[in-house]
Amino acid sequence: MDNNGYKVIIVHYGDVILYPPVITLIQCLLNKGVKVTLISSNSNSLSTSIRTNSLFHTIDIKFVKGRTIVSRLKRRLLIGKLYRDCLKNEVGDNSIVWTTTDLTVRILNKSLLNQKKHVMQMMEMVEWMPLFDGAKILRFDIREYAQHAWKTVVPEINRAYITKAKWNLKKLPYVLPNKPYTLEYGSLSEKTKNAIELIKAEKKKIILYLGIIGFDRDLTNYAKAIKLLGDNYCLYIIGSVGDQVKNQFNEFLNNYSCVKYLGYFPAPQHLAFLKYVHIGLLPYTTSFSIGNANPLNALYCAPNKIFEYAGFGIPMVGSDLMGLRVPFERYNIGCCCDNEDYEDIKRAIIEVDNRFDEMSGNCTKFYESVNVEDIVSRIISD
Repeated sequence: MDNNGYKVIIVHYGDVILYPPVITLIQCLLNKGVKVTLISSNSNSLSTSIRTNSLFHTIDIKFVKGRTIVSRLKRRLLIGKLYRDCLKNEVGDNSIVWTTTDLTVRILNKSLLNQKKHVMQMMEMVEWMPLFDGAKILRFDIREYAQHAWKTVVPEINRAYITKAKWNLKKLPYVLPNKPYTLEYGSLSEKTKNAIELIKAEKKKIILYLGIIGFDRDLTNYAKAIKLLGDNYCLYIIGSVGDQVKNQFNEFLNNYSCVKYLGYFPAPQHLAFLKYVHIGLLPYTTSFSIGNANPLNALYCAPNKIFEYAGFGIPMVGSDLMGLRVPFERYNIGCCCDNEDYEDIKRAIIEVDNRFDEMSGNCTKFYESVNVEDIVSRIISD
């Protein structure tokens, strides 16, 4: 790959720390000697090794939070314009513009993207996009952007074929799995160190849920199953709690003494806990009415957690979805179950525990089966 004379401009709308795949992309490019400019928010929280790399340049745009009309207008009119202006100033004849999400594409103009080599990465499958936050009727034609993109990228093979057919693309999107570039977590905050001491002192076998806590990640039946298993197991939870479910989540914690919530730890701090975990959970609720998401989004899920668990040799229990069933069965690294049946969840946990050593060893093979650096190189070189 000839890296002379061009740079990759990564545009990520929002907090870059909340998207580990974007961090992986940055690391892959820098390690290949590619100049990288990142336009995003909270880039100061990136690791020192990234921020001090001579090939890396960042333009940080403060993100406006909130769901009020004023905050939405600020994001749409002011923040969006900042992103567009920054991209105009940075882009050149030898630039590759790499957008990371549907929301990122929406804030940029066609003229900025269609005239350049645009790599359009989609973290999730969307059924449709509102023209602006909260719009019920007015829609943004994201499909047209994909049709004009130089390359399209998705994290899972079934999503690639579905996206090609649904958006009438000439070429199959590249598949870049959500595998972390490294499992190193660097220096730890005092909050992280204190929480690790709690998990290290645990005498029971730890089953961990790692991720966002929302209405589409119902852990109630998992807690019921673990309670039925007796005193040998406990459920630990790490992740951010959505505002809409805080009261429900607190009630859930009060109802199940086998469940312990450690809090939220930004990437890659969360990786420090995984060496103490026995089984990792991957629960998904399939719904046809979650925002603007494609109904197939959860069915063909592509979680970065599957690689994080596997990298530490942690077998998994997850929902019965094709996105999990295929790697679980192909590599023998976990067991699927019915989210709605706590007896079936209990069965899956026992099955994984009985085959723990075998599955743990297979996790390493699965983790090493994907080379994200080579995939990124092919995307910008082909």
